[in-house]
Amino acid sequence: MNETVLYAFGGGSDGSDPQADLTNVGGVLYGTTYGGGGYTCFSTTCGTIFKVTTAGNETVLHRFTGGSDGAGPLGSLTNLGGMLYGTNSSGLSASGNGQVFKISKTGGFTELHTFGGDPDGANPQAGLIKVGGALYGTTLFGGDGCASPGCGSFFSISPSGQEHVLYSFEGGPDGANPYANLTDVKGTLYGTTDRGGSSGDGTVYQITTSGHETVIYTFPGGADGANPQAALTNVNGALFGTASAGGNDGAGVVFSISRSHVFSVLYSFKGEPDGAEPEAGLTNIGGALYGTTALGGANGLGTVFKITKDGTYTQLYSFAGGSDGAMPMSGLTEVDGTLYGTTSAGGGTGCGGAGCGTIFSLSL
Repeated sequence: MNETVLYAFGGGSDGSDPQADLTNVGGVLYGTTYGGGGYTCFSTTCGTIFKVTTAGNETVLHRFTGGSDGAGPLGSLTNLGGMLYGTNSSGLSASGNGQVFKISKTGGFTELHTFGGDPDGANPQAGLIKVGGALYGTTLFGGDGCASPGCGSFFSISPSGQEHVLYSFEGGPDGANPYANLTDVKGTLYGTTDRGGSSGDGTVYQITTSGHETVIYTFPGGADGANPQAALTNVNGALFGTASAGGNDGAGVVFSISRSHVFSVLYSFKGEPDGAEPEAGLTNIGGALYGTTALGGANGLGTVFKITKDGTYTQLYSFAGGSDGAMPMSGLTEVDGTLYGTTSAGGGTGCGGAGCGTIFSLSL
């Protein structure tokens, strides 16, 4: 299967280190970069919001400054009413805990909410999900459930910026430190936490839009996997996901949870040559699931793979780390039978020689 690099980031004003899934709006893809953009935040740059056509024409819509607009977006963008909503993970001074923002498709940027830490939440890594007319999300830290820096929160926010904390993770059996986007299954939201649970290795949980949380699986840290950082994928009521660690060889797993909450490991990564450390969710196309691993593969620099619901695994592409990119940390977005994604490194000689990341396509 052939991989095509549509755009290689230069690390300057165009951005660097994309880690979020791309969002398809009418055949145009929108995304974020964690770094680049031209403004300096701490020891790195502040990040960007961009759009790119399927032909590879990239346009920067916003360059974060680290001031009132924050810095370091890691989550995907959500289209609601023609506007794109997202989060950034950090910033300087008062915005150091991250923010929620909206941006028009032509670049008009509005800050909606700045997180306060305790009890509000801090440092969101995930994007937002829309349920009805409201948006819901999580923060990695903050909340008032455990000691500083906090174990994270679940919040709602209106399109005009009215934010409410609905649940604070306590860091025990209920989980801690949610990285991943939430998944809507008939009005109930499902997610993962990287830490917490009875073994400390993460959880899968469900939560209502009013904030009632129930853990449906606790990772034991062994063959079943550990430290899930990715969103879940709903396929006819069953949930499919990845855990970045654990498994038979410690390289992560693909798992499923049935409607009755029965957990199964579908595939345990070996590292090389099949992949390691899956940090992104899965994309359902015609009943098959497609995903990425950040490491492993033939060159140790990540893969694109396909897996069936019964666990049959096929590696589709292994990144070489040169012009083709390296270390994909985002999931895949399908547009008209082609998969689109990003790599956080590779694509050139910038960013200390490791490359500043790419946008790529892969035909099915």
